[in-house]
This record gives sequence, structure tokens and C-alpha cells, in this order.
Amino acid sequence: MVKFQTIKGFFYRNRYIFLAFFVPFLLMLLAFIGMDFFPFGENQSAVIDMYHQYFPFIYELHEKLQSGGSLLYSWNGGLGTNFLTLLSYYAASPLYFLTVFVPDAYMMEAVTLIILIKVGLAGAFMAIYLRGMHQRSDFSTAAFAALYALCAYVIGYYWCLMWLDVVALLPLCILGLNRLIDRGEFKLYTISLAAMMLTNYYIGGMVC
Repeated sequence: MVKFQTIKGFFYRNRYIFLAFFVPFLLMLLAFIGMDFFPFGENQSAVIDMYHQYFPFIYELHEKLQSGGSLLYSWNGGLGTNFLTLLSYYAASPLYFLTVFVPDAYMMEAVTLIILIKVGLAGAFMAIYLRGMHQRSDFSTAAFAALYALCAYVIGYYWCLMWLDVVALLPLCILGLNRLIDRGEFKLYTISLAAMMLTNYYIGGMVC
């Protein structure tokens, strides 16, 4: 009973953070439905380079995870190539490792869901930033967090899904930077910045 009350209290205290996750998640999902993405239509989320590059690299990671293949090298391309470099840029997000549980036939749907999760996390982490900086958590917090998660950059480049991790983590990094300056606390800044560099060093480097 005590454990249930603790869990209930956790969700209640952070209800606007969860709201900031689900609002952009659901709005993006409605947009995908409106664009007739499968299973609601005949279209798919993979467009331009995502179709030709990003998705195939994530799919190969998925196959390696399921078969126990090497993450260092790949024979799928020319006479073989260094897969670690591809992994570090295109497929280093921890969310992709969850595809080990996904059947091959549903990989496109899994990647589409991962896009939605990343957009939702951008909203949730922005809500954490706003609460940490302004000491308030209400509907306005969730609303502004949703605006960040659905900003023009995200809508325009959602198909560059390897960049979305850094977009999601950026509010935590800035919150950590403020805590470092104001209180001398370095953990959040160090961890969030390291996570950005590991998930995508290209956009992570721009943040630096």
C-alpha cells in the first residue's frame, strides 16, 4: 500500500511533465495519421535520406542485435565497411536497441514510434527545464514545452531522426549549465552533454 502511494505521489508531482510528453506525442501522431502513415494509410515516415540511409543503418543494427553480429564491421556495402562509424552517427540512440524485441516486418512502424517518443521526450525534458528554472509546474509549463517539442526544426527535420535525441536532451543540458553557474553542481550538465555527444556527435558538437 505504501509503495502504491509512493508511485501515485510520483505521478501526481510530475503530472505536467507527463502531460508535456503526451501532448506533442499525440499531436505528432495525429499529424502522421493525417498524412496516411501506415497502419492508417499507404504512406510511411521514411522520406528522402531516411529511406535510403538512416532506416537501412538502423535496420542493420536491429539485425546485428538479434543475430549477435559484430557492431564493429559490416559486409553490407561494397567490400565491407567500418560499422562503428555508422553506428556512432546514425544509430547510437539507446532507443534503437529496443528494436531487438521487434519482428523484422514491423521495423518501419517501430522507427516511426521511436520518432514519436523522441518528440515526446523533448516536451518532457523542456518541462523539467521550465520547472527547474522558474519553480513552477502547471498547464503553461506543459504548453510551452509542447511548443518546443513541435518547433519548426523538429517538424522540418523529423526524418533526420538521429538528430532528435540532442533536441530532446538540450533543455537538460541548459538546466545543468545554469546549475553549474549558480550552484556549482556539475552532474546534470556533464551527463546530459556526454549523452548528446554519444547519441549524435554532429549536433552534439554544435551544442558545444
